[in-house]
Amino acid sequence: AAWDELRSELDGLRGEGKKTRADLASALRKAAFDEVLMGELYARHDTALEGARKAFVGFMAKVHEALEEPQRKRLADLLEGGWFRRNLWS
Repeated sequence: AAWDELRSELDGLRGEGKKTRADLASALRKAAFDEVLMGELYARHDTALEGARKAFVGFMAKVHEALEEPQRKRLADLLEGGWFRRNLWS
């Protein structure tokens, strides 16, 4: 359930990439650079990142609560040792 909640929050970020590219293209097409547009873009990013950070903290708290001490230690060791990076993202 914790993963589903985190994923739901992160899925909301997907549309931001398209909106960001459109805003950047718009700023480049204008005769004068639109600093206001860029400020709005970064404000949106700040809001989205804040939501993602809060969701991740909540996710980690739920995982911590659900695991017993030996399981938490094993997961911590896997994270620190890079097991996830080598096996999930290679």
